[in-house]
This record gives sequence, C-alpha cells and structure tokens, in this order.
Amino acid sequence: TVTVTNTGNDVLNNVSVTDNPAVTLSCTGGGTNSCGAIAVGGSCTCTGSYTTVEQPSASNRFRIGAVGNYVVAALRGK
Repeated sequence: TVTVTNTGNDVLNNVSVTDNPAVTLSCTGGGTNSCGAIAVGGSCTCTGSYTTVEQPSASNRFRIGAVGNYVVAALRGK
C-alpha cells in the first residue's frame, strides 16, 4: 500500500503512481496506476501485490530472495 499526500498549496492533477515489482496498482480516485487529482491536504491510496520466488542456496536450503522496492509518484503534463 502506498499513500500519496498533497502537502502543497495547489491541486495536483494527473498524478500517476508506479511501483517496480507491482505492475498494476489500484488507486482511489483515479483507477489503475493513477490518482487523478489530489486536493490540497488530500491523499490517494494505491494498493498492489507481487510474488517473490524462493531460490535455493548453496546448502540446498530455500530462502526468499531479496526484494528491492521503490515507488514513484509523478505529475503528467497539463
């Protein structure tokens, strides 16, 4: 779950949100990977999921691979 909050003084329009392992995010107010407009003091919550894969280690024990994650919220052109 990712929450994008507008702490500025202007409405944010066309806010898109991406998360590297979760291909599709469902966002309140906008739909898939989009928050639409976020009012001053408002927020948008996006949820998504992804599956990690177990990898055998040198001792043939399985471990969950490390997962790197970053999320980007960006304004698209007016």
